Amino acid sequence: MLDSVRIYDVERISQLLFKHLSGMLSEAEHDELMAWVDGHPANQQLWDQLKDETTLDTDISEWMAIPKRRLADDTRLKEAVSKHEQMHKIRRLRRWISYAAAVTVIIGIGIFLFDGSTHKEEQLQVATEILPGGNRATLTFADGRTLDLNEGQEGIVIGDDITYVDGSAVVDNSDEALTEAGLQLSTPKGGTYQITLSDGTNVWLNSSSTLKYPARFSGTERVVEVSGEAYFVVAKDEKRPFIVKNSGQYIQVLGTAFNVSDYEDESEMKTTLVEGAVQILNIQSDRLTRLIPGDQSTVSGGSTRIQRVDVLRFTAWKDGYFYFEHTTFEEVMRQLARWYDVEVVYKNDIPQETFTGEMGRDLTLNAVLKLLSVSAVQVQISEDNKLIVN
Repeated sequence: MLDSVRIYDVERISQLLFKHLSGMLSEAEHDELMAWVDGHPANQQLWDQLKDETTLDTDISEWMAIPKRRLADDTRLKEAVSKHEQMHKIRRLRRWISYAAAVTVIIGIGIFLFDGSTHKEEQLQVATEILPGGNRATLTFADGRTLDLNEGQEGIVIGDDITYVDGSAVVDNSDEALTEAGLQLSTPKGGTYQITLSDGTNVWLNSSSTLKYPARFSGTERVVEVSGEAYFVVAKDEKRPFIVKNSGQYIQVLGTAFNVSDYEDESEMKTTLVEGAVQILNIQSDRLTRLIPGDQSTVSGGSTRIQRVDVLRFTAWKDGYFYFEHTTFEEVMRQLARWYDVEVVYKNDIPQETFTGEMGRDLTLNAVLKLLSVSAVQVQISEDNKLIVN
């Protein structure tokens, strides 16, 4: 049986901790919480930390100082806070809410929650601090000229001119050779970028990805080509279907949102539908398959397989975080390698652990590996930026 490391289970654990601190925990819930606390020393450490009122006050203060910090997307907690602010409830209720906020702070910033599996501590040696990826991309024009795009911008807009999202010019738009021919947007390892095409379609490119597209769509179809990974929100146009081509399939849509992954180092092409409808044409078998929201098609050679999935696992990268759901160690390392621009080297067999949970893509690689230190695997960062897995 494979070990499974639970990285982040904020909804359930924070709920139990909140109910405990507010005196509303049932006997069964108390047993569940204590089983989690006893499951790993790190859980016990978090439990002890939450009982320290000074630490809680510090956590709350730090959390309030971070404008973008979310209350773990817990709408019920937000409503409780809002109601309390408006009604000026008794001081005790305010303290309960503060405790709950502190719980989400401590958990939300990346502390791992363990499911009780037995693990050896990983010995982590850090040679250098490796920063996360960012807004990095190159625009290639039909004549072969290239332009490294502004890392301070999130994306570009293709219209009569080529501009950044804030309206500033990307190129000298008087040069028609740069704006009327076919274009190519490419992201390196550790890069991501957005683009709004001439028809209003929005595309997010993940690391090590390329999108080929025309400056203006003409004819009865809107056709683009993609390699790597991209998330599409396609502008509706019933008269001109939108076609996405990659190495082994055609994806046809009218107006919808979906993610497509087709990396060279992976043997399968995955298309995950978020909303709308798409048709997948397997080029090798000529098989046509239709997807509904929540479906994922996997194309490998002439085979096409359809399954229901949690779409967040395949779209979270667009919103700035990793989302794992029984994800294999190998797949986790592939994602880290692309985002942090490192090479993974396995000294022995690939570990068979799986991971479930989420964490921000704004963490340094060193911080991520410290979070992953709960596994029985030894990981080292070499001086030449290689991840050595023993």
